[in-house]
Amino acid sequence: MIGGLAVMAVVLLDVVFFLKSDPMVGVYQLIEKKTDYKRKDLICLSAGDSKNLTGQRCWAVFQIKNLVPDRIIRINAWRPLAFLPWQVRGFEVDP
Repeated sequence: MIGGLAVMAVVLLDVVFFLKSDPMVGVYQLIEKKTDYKRKDLICLSAGDSKNLTGQRCWAVFQIKNLVPDRIIRINAWRPLAFLPWQVRGFEVDP
């Protein structure tokens, strides 16, 4: 009985976060941790995300403002449940 309620609570919590979450917020936080670039320093060139029963995935490509030559950041992130933090699956900074 208690186990069933716990499972239902986790599922309900995941659904609420799933519906309200913006994956780009997590992506910007990951980039800031890895590079010290802030959101205001980045231009989003392309991005996408998907949500399904196995978690959320997000990818994005950014250009760093005011750098010559241009510098590009590519990131792939994933999280298994919507209330857990994003995890980096792929990260590249092109010169």
